[in-house]
This record gives sequence, C-alpha cells and structure tokens, in this order.
Amino acid sequence: MPIMFVIMSTMDSPVKPYNLYLDYRLSPETEGQLAEWSRVLSEEPPLPPMSWHLRRDTYLRHAAIGASIRIEGNTLSNDQTDAVLLGNATNVPIAQALEARNYDAALGLAHNFAQDPAFEWSELVLRMINGAVMRDLDDDDTQGRYRTGSVGVGAVYEAPDWQIVPGLMATLVEWLRSSRLHPLIRTAMLHLNLVAIHPWFNGNGRSARILSQLELMRIVQAPELISIEPDLESQQETYYSRIREALGPRYSPERHSATEWVAWYVGLHADRLSFGQRLNHATMHDIVTILGALERRGEPVEWGPVIHTAAIGPFTTREIQDACQNCSPSAARALAARLSEAGWIEARGRTKGRHYVGSERVRGLQLRGPELIGRPDAFDL
Repeated sequence: MPIMFVIMSTMDSPVKPYNLYLDYRLSPETEGQLAEWSRVLSEEPPLPPMSWHLRRDTYLRHAAIGASIRIEGNTLSNDQTDAVLLGNATNVPIAQALEARNYDAALGLAHNFAQDPAFEWSELVLRMINGAVMRDLDDDDTQGRYRTGSVGVGAVYEAPDWQIVPGLMATLVEWLRSSRLHPLIRTAMLHLNLVAIHPWFNGNGRSARILSQLELMRIVQAPELISIEPDLESQQETYYSRIREALGPRYSPERHSATEWVAWYVGLHADRLSFGQRLNHATMHDIVTILGALERRGEPVEWGPVIHTAAIGPFTTREIQDACQNCSPSAARALAARLSEAGWIEARGRTKGRHYVGSERVRGLQLRGPELIGRPDAFDL
C-alpha cells in the first residue's frame, strides 16, 4: 500500500502558530521532493536479512553520531567514534568518548520510543532525550530540566525568556500531536523550533537532531535514508545561516518565514534518499559478489555475512555473532578461526583487545559499499 502524506502550508495547519515558527510556503521543487521521498519509501525493495548489513548500518549510525558531536566541537573522527561505540580500545579524551556514548544511548532511547505503537509526543520525551545526551557531562547536566536563565547563541541570536519556555514547549508538543503534515515538514519544523526555543542550557543542537530522527524513525527503519548529520556537518556554515535567516536576531516567529529553511532541509533529505538508494544497490551487488566467490571456492555460503562485515572495517566476535544470527560466543570464535584459516580475515591484538579485519582477498572482491560509506581502506585500520 502506498504511503500517503499531506503536503500543506501553515495556512492549512490545525494548530494556530501562536508563538512557534510555523510560517512557510512550499515551492513546486520542494513539493516534488516530498512526493518522491514518499514514493521511494513505499516502493523501495527490502534488503536481505539484517545479518548481511547490520555492520554497515551500525557504521552509518556511528558516522552520524560522530558528525553530530563534531558540529558541537568534539574532535573524534568517524573511525574513533566507531571504535568507542564498539567498545574497542582507543586512546581518546574521556569526555569526548562520553559525549559519543551519550549520543548513542539517546538515539537508542529514541528508537525505543519510535517502536512503541502507543507512542505520543510529550514534554517528558523531549526532556528524556536531552537528559540522555547530557548525562554525567561537566557542562551543566540538568537531567533534561528546562533552563532557568537567559541564553544566547553566540552573538547572533537571543533565545526567548526562560520563564516562557514551558509554555512554548507545551505549544510545540500540542502542534506535534495535532498536525498532519508530511513527516519531512514536521521534522524540519521540530528541528527549527527546538533550536529557536533553546529550552536547555546545553545539548540543544544534539537533542534537536536526535528528536528530528525520532520523528522519522516512526516511519522509516533505515539509517541510510534518515541520518542527515554527515550532510549537516559538511554544510555546517549553510546549516547555521539557514537557521539564522529563519529565526532572526531574537525570538520573533511572527516576523519571519521558514520557507528557505524548509526547502533546504527537505533538499538534504532528497540527497540522502539518493544516497540510500545507491548504497542499497551497491550492497545487493556486494552480496552477490561475495556469494559468487564462495561458490567458486566451494566454501559455505553461511560465511557471507561475516565476509561482508569484514569489508566494512574492524570487528569482534560480537559482530560475528550478529552476522551468524546470534550464534554462541564459542561458535563465533570457531567461525573466526575457520575464516582465518581460509584466508578471508586476519586476527589483530590479543585476548580482550582481539579483533578482526578483512584480508587482501576481501579487498580483491572490489566491493562497492565500503567506498560509498567512506571506508575504502577499512582493512588497514
């Protein structure tokens, strides 16, 4: 059944805009992008079992986390973020590693909310996400409570008085519960209004990006389609300028339109949609390539998901367990030994620090997916 969404401007919204930034108009180009996004979601063929692409999706998630925390000044690379979140030994600043783990935990919380059929937007949901983002960090971990003082965003924007923040957040939740706009429009406006209200002393940007993902996770279970954080990082100056243009120098939604913000934000998702399609086609190509190589060598096709895992980067027996559909730790170690003997993977490190990487044979398959997600040299890590 096709997925249908309403595409409308704020003049059609069932909630009056009151004190929120909800004024925008859609261009024909943006309307076309919204319709195409909905069409692809309803028609894109499913990928093979998760065991084949779980490591790929995990890396995409970790890359999105790395991009989002770097926007806020963290310096962990994607590979360092991946290592931290896999629990691998890595020499990085403790506070920066904690930011990555917190973001990962907050994303996990968002995913749990999205999977709940009874989910309903509430202020508690918003506060819980911010609390998870900021947990145990030195810069004012207020456990999701709203700010009790004034804040400014650099010298370019003055957030609303803290005393009206609860009212604004209640209005935002009311809008989320009652509006029936296209999910990308809802996501764009949720993101913009959270940044505008700036309800917390810290973690506003990270919380806005995670809560925006939560809105889409309720519909899409594909990180390659919804995780635009790498694009926000690569276009960081444009990201900031679009927000500044939409908000103005101080909180005054009645004086500003979010038209350009919405167009740009929807455009990012259109680009991400194209990337997701290319990546999924590359993944299907890679799976067929791996299975063909195993067949020619007379080796078990059950090795395929682990070889695909090896093409994405370093992995442990935990990832082997996932790739062989939750086999036991001893079975995962035995499978790793067989793959090593056959020349597909190589062990690195000892005891608790032991992990595996793909061999030259994996590199020789010339798979397409690793390069698309930025890991063409994953075997050398």
